[in-house]
Amino acid sequence: MALVKCPDCGSEVSDRAKQCIHCGCPIEAILCANVNTICRINDEEYDFSDELVLAMSDDIIKNSRAIGNIRRKTLLAMGDAGRLMDTMKETKRVPETFTLEYPLDAPENIFGSQKSHSVSCPYCQSTNTRKISGLSKAGSVAVWGFLATSKVSKQWHCNSCGSDF
Repeated sequence: MALVKCPDCGSEVSDRAKQCIHCGCPIEAILCANVNTICRINDEEYDFSDELVLAMSDDIIKNSRAIGNIRRKTLLAMGDAGRLMDTMKETKRVPETFTLEYPLDAPENIFGSQKSHSVSCPYCQSTNTRKISGLSKAGSVAVWGFLATSKVSKQWHCNSCGSDF
């Protein structure tokens, strides 16, 4: 058992209490105010102050929310995020560094780079293309009738050669 200083009233409180006996401040807030909340993962620093408060709770929903927040901030695998949350819960502090057990590929390797999403014309190979809007298709049908059915089935327009594909 250790005594910690309450951030609200300044009194000393046991770290095993549920709340400050003087002002009612929750113990999670007291413990988080007195510890380092920065963790280094893969050469990047993350602040887990909110996640530490959630991890120290006995509520399963709050623990799940802590894991979700960790994953959103760091893009860690589920197993690593759970291990980090368990470490915070057991030690009542954020570790200074965390080593991954389940490293993931870089997001570019998983989702691809932005450049790989460009559409190229099958006729002139140009990437200067635009998507044909539904309004443009409807306007063509209104003006040209059944003669515009070929444009209705197309999705892209090449600004270089003028073809639809």
